Amino acid sequence: MGARHEAKRVSVVINPAAGGNRGSGRARSVVAELADAGCTVDLHRLDGPDRVHGLIGELRANQVQRLILAGGDGLVHLALPALVEQRDDEREVDRMVVGIVPLGTGNDFCRGLGLPTKRAQAVAAALSDSVTSVDVIAIDYPSRPAMATQMAATVLTCGFSGRVNARANAMRFPSGGRRYTVATLAEMLDLQTGHYRLGFDDEPPTELDSLLVAVGNTRYFGGGMAVCPDASFRDGLLDVVLVADVATLTFARVLPRVFNGRHIEHDAVTVRRCRRLSVTTTEPLWADGEQLRSAAAATGSQDAGGDTAVEAVVRALPGRLLVAGIPPQ
Repeated sequence: MGARHEAKRVSVVINPAAGGNRGSGRARSVVAELADAGCTVDLHRLDGPDRVHGLIGELRANQVQRLILAGGDGLVHLALPALVEQRDDEREVDRMVVGIVPLGTGNDFCRGLGLPTKRAQAVAAALSDSVTSVDVIAIDYPSRPAMATQMAATVLTCGFSGRVNARANAMRFPSGGRRYTVATLAEMLDLQTGHYRLGFDDEPPTELDSLLVAVGNTRYFGGGMAVCPDASFRDGLLDVVLVADVATLTFARVLPRVFNGRHIEHDAVTVRRCRRLSVTTTEPLWADGEQLRSAAAATGSQDAGGDTAVEAVVRALPGRLLVAGIPPQ
């Protein structure tokens, strides 16, 4: 990890709702530690998700070189579209560098990049002169060409994992990654299979039933589950993990292995790698712990059950985000 600048002006965006609405209190400690490191801090409190894009646009216009996101995966998710926007003639040296101080529930993006999850070490990493180009995921809907491209930092997922996300987001207790564990166990009691049409790169699409689909830019989702254990944020590729339609007892045996990535060794699990994936399904799509806003609103074809099946095109965008403090490979 590179050394910090001796003195710098940094802009900090905080999400007060991060970590179960404890973001503001935790952010005060972050600001204090930045000041102790000799930084002049411009603090911006996020007052709504629609404000992020405009705020980052203003900071870019003011030639802010270092932006620190103090929040969880949800804040990174909201900020991504504005952060990856750039003119064709924009040089990498002119792009905004992002530091991340994780204050959320899952903090899977930091974990996947190898960044510290403890506050003091995370602040030091966010000020580092060592900068790495990181891939991101782009999601488009062919049936809604006017809709803005959506972005994801960690894992796009649907099926069982999406339902776990929905349940976990609605829970008040327990805190942290344990919330996802409890939500997972609860969803196991009502295991449901989804139907998908998947197209890998230029291959003809195939139809399949699956309990879980995960498309990874980084390794983790759900507060530390290594669902895509071999995913790399540096290779310009998507790791796609599929769990077949199996009995509940079999799924119960496979699922605990996701914490160390050993689930991919089971016969029920398939792993593919691609640059572009088309996904057509009635299942809601989730990314970075947030439900994507578009699938339910898009106009798609009718599946056999009468629900609206929507096609999403998922792509890897190589090296579009500059992140500070990532340890070398």
